[in-house]
Amino acid sequence: MAASPVLSFHNLSIKEINRHKLFATIYRNPNLPKLRLSQLLDMSLSTIDSNVKRLLSEGLIVPSGTLESTGGRKATGYTINARHKSAIGVFIRAQSAIICAVDLNGDQIASQEVALPYSQESSYLERLSTEVSAFIGNHTELYSGSILGISLAIQGIVTIDEDDSRVSYGKILDNQQLTLSAIQKHFKLPCTLHHDSKAAAFAALWEHPKLENAALVLLNDNVGGALIFNNTVHYGNAFQGGLIEHLTVDHQGRQCYCGDYDCLECYCSKRALEQEAKLPLTDFFTKLHEPECPEALQQLWQSYLEHLSIAIRQVHKMIDGTIILTGAMAPYLTVGDLTELVALSNEHNAFSLTQSTAVPVAHSPSSAGPHETQVGDLLLSVNGDSIVALGAARYLINAYLECFEANPISDPKCNLGTITLNLPEDKN
Repeated sequence: MAASPVLSFHNLSIKEINRHKLFATIYRNPNLPKLRLSQLLDMSLSTIDSNVKRLLSEGLIVPSGTLESTGGRKATGYTINARHKSAIGVFIRAQSAIICAVDLNGDQIASQEVALPYSQESSYLERLSTEVSAFIGNHTELYSGSILGISLAIQGIVTIDEDDSRVSYGKILDNQQLTLSAIQKHFKLPCTLHHDSKAAAFAALWEHPKLENAALVLLNDNVGGALIFNNTVHYGNAFQGGLIEHLTVDHQGRQCYCGDYDCLECYCSKRALEQEAKLPLTDFFTKLHEPECPEALQQLWQSYLEHLSIAIRQVHKMIDGTIILTGAMAPYLTVGDLTELVALSNEHNAFSLTQSTAVPVAHSPSSAGPHETQVGDLLLSVNGDSIVALGAARYLINAYLECFEANPISDPKCNLGTITLNLPEDKN
């Protein structure tokens, strides 16, 4: 796939470099007046003034209102125009697709789930394209000229390179023949393709920009996993890094779709729990919290927590960092469950997880994510399975901000070298 033109500072005039630096500074430090911007960037007020005027005329920034007076005339602050660009994220699942749109802050503009059973036939991609177009058309705040592209996330290991991206392992959906070039034929806007777990980790990293080392466990119909090292999503040499779902957690002889036995997937996926309980997930948790809950369900949930704790213990020894629990099952977990998971993980463990009282987690100023709870080294994110589509879309926003060297995340694999963006000729 052809990558977007890299708007490196080496290819720009001094005037353009100053403009890009100003945009990046305003993105990272909203609501500052011209005088403060001049001091931060060591630029003259006249240079700041001319660049502010240009950024305003291009729609990249907007006034954020007057600021407190320090004795003279009240100054005007500036912030980015978050709706200047947007991106579409799509999470392809077995029976449906989740579509979302995000703005330049990475905040969700709109989201929708559509019933759409996955198929290898080209008619599936055609219908998916129709659903995405309808989603865009149904939201007046979105228009094709401002949309950077369509970022799709799917269950399966996705190998990314400059020529084409493809699903290199896709046993769950039997989609290992799927390529980005095949997808692109059905969409007018440029597309990119990602592994669902890696997209979820990217979303989590966006909301917690100071996160250095972490592991994400995606508790969806199938379990997914991803690692974050040194503030970066870990992909591995063959994009197979972070497959937490295939850690061995028992010896009962349950065979996983990967061909191995007793993987975490066999015990802690939403599908596995529903099969064991013979109940839909909502009904299971409704009964679990009833005063007269059947003992069999209590034991089943205890077994679930024990298996999950084994994986947490193993992963924590490798990363020595935060363990993020998210996905479809996350909203059903309680503070008591998190406390129990920490206790179980620390049994006979010389390298124990941190224990603490549950506390709410504050997001970064640009995040509109829902409330999160942390107990020691365990962080519960209740985004649900929409976190995947959110992360996929944020890949595109991050790549666009890279044009100005304002990208919050330095991603080694998904950047302007591998992602094509819908950019006009003026490269704004």
